[in-house]
Amino acid sequence: MNICIVTAMAEEVNALQQGLSCFNKKGNLCYASGDINIYLIKCGVLFRKPKRLERKLDILKKSDIVILCGISGAVSKKLKIGDIVIPDKIISLNNKRKYFINNNPEYLKDIFKKSKLNVINGGVLATSDHFVSTEEKEKMSSVDIVDM
Repeated sequence: MNICIVTAMAEEVNALQQGLSCFNKKGNLCYASGDINIYLIKCGVLFRKPKRLERKLDILKKSDIVILCGISGAVSKKLKIGDIVIPDKIISLNNKRKYFINNNPEYLKDIFKKSKLNVINGGVLATSDHFVSTEEKEKMSSVDIVDM
């Protein structure tokens, strides 16, 4: 199984590398355990450099699971850099629509159980078309993470 984790910043890659340190390192940003290969890709902030992802298209195409992650969206004080949150609800801050996800987070939890990464099942992800300020985040009592 091939898993690709896409992040925006070097700090996120570094946190994930620490969490995956118990896996065998296969290459620069590739880790393995048994039949599981985990690839890390840094795409940059605000998708300013799409060529970075284009150069990694072969990894994305062969991945069974692609996980997008970032640290800028943490609203909950319980979250730490490197935590993997698998939301079960998504809301849009722009149009107030709500979406419910039918996912199987236990499957991902099993995959990452060997790692030092913290996988959090469930939660509310809010999407936004702008960077959410600290003041805005403090008003979000029912949101765990924000994707900006």
